[in-house]
Amino acid sequence: MFSMTNGWDGSGVLPAVELALEQINDRTDLLAGYNLKLLWNDSQCVAGKAPRILFDHILNEPTKLIILGAACSPNTQAVAVAAHYWNLLTVSYSSTSSALSNRVKYPYFYRTVPLENTIHNPPKVWFMKTYGWKKVAIIYENDEVFQKVRDSRTSAEDLMSRIAEINGTVVTEIVDNEAKNQVENLKVRIFKPQAYVRKQRSSSKYDITFSQAYRVGLYGPGVFWTTPGWYEAQWWRIGDGKMACNVEELTEVVERSLIIGTDVAPISSLNKLTVAGITPSEFSAILKNRIATWPRYRNVTHNNYMAYAFDAMWAIGLMLNKTSARLEERAFSGSGKKLENFTYNDSDLGKMFFKEMAETNFFGASVSAAVYD
Repeated sequence: MFSMTNGWDGSGVLPAVELALEQINDRTDLLAGYNLKLLWNDSQCVAGKAPRILFDHILNEPTKLIILGAACSPNTQAVAVAAHYWNLLTVSYSSTSSALSNRVKYPYFYRTVPLENTIHNPPKVWFMKTYGWKKVAIIYENDEVFQKVRDSRTSAEDLMSRIAEINGTVVTEIVDNEAKNQVENLKVRIFKPQAYVRKQRSSSKYDITFSQAYRVGLYGPGVFWTTPGWYEAQWWRIGDGKMACNVEELTEVVERSLIIGTDVAPISSLNKLTVAGITPSEFSAILKNRIATWPRYRNVTHNNYMAYAFDAMWAIGLMLNKTSARLEERAFSGSGKKLENFTYNDSDLGKMFFKEMAETNFFGASVSAAVYD
């Protein structure tokens, strides 16, 4: 599942995954006798759309072995919470929410992208320590993904622990349909808004927060905002025109304040061969060429998660190869089961997929050489 339109333009992951698939199928030492195929859909970063896509895949032939995706964390949560009932692993390349680390709720979930706290928290603490700032405010949307900023040990407590080491403090506020009291209550200079920027701007909690900041004067040279780096360029100018405040007001807040976006590193900086037999920089060059010259990729745009998607596809290929080898070993003891015999009721193969994925480690094009659970 990719996000090609609407909520987040993650179209760049498609050529990355197809490149990995092409390389895996060309290898004679991987999955001999098999040819992996990709069936993909645009989940559009809409949580309600992702489970429908999942159920369509389950109800329609052919039988799927793995779910690759989804893109945004709410989509992935909606898929991973259900997919394991059909013994399907979910492997995401861009869902960083710490909520997905709940093994009880998402028992068959893996990802090739680091968790949000390892991406976003260290830069915030560096700025606080460097400039002597002592207090930071987290303003988050009333959504499970962002509630974990406050509640999850792997996110908020990690940030609070890091800030406590420099004798700082963290305050939090929830934004729902209005933000007047929340913003006015924050007597700080450093803000960390956590919300999705929606094209239906009347419901965008980001607009609500920034418009209230404009009204109470919480912007300017003395105010520092830190945001997720995966928002679209000039996000405050994009939408359906039904904004909480006008573009000029949002622009004044954005352009007169210090705003830093944090995101994953796009590729590994190491100049060594990946599992695919190419270096990360060669991977990047191949993709740039294909996106620029291949007609089918005419509307594709680059993003920072292309290498993670490439590695996710490779992780799936390596896992299936190891599982196939184990099934061949079983054949000597009388079991004739093969990968193509998998059904959605096959908990035995589902558990094998899970175990082999947990033990899959390799050097890929992204900064990670392992699969995260």
